Amino acid sequence: MGELNEGALICFSILKLTLFKHETISTNLLNAKIANTIFIKMLSYVASKTDRKVNINKELMKNTFYAFR
Repeated sequence: MGELNEGALICFSILKLTLFKHETISTNLLNAKIANTIFIKMLSYVASKTDRKVNINKELMKNTFYAFR
């Protein structure tokens, strides 16, 4: 399995299984933030390995976070 597929599977698992819980933070919000962070970091990692650049701006992060919610 490729690195992109593994990262997507990890994000999917976090979002669907709600693996993380906290007393004061909404479970959906917490898991969406964690999955969004992992997704962006995974894109950056794969891009650095393949000598490509990733243009990650606030709008992209906001849109992926909205999709994960």
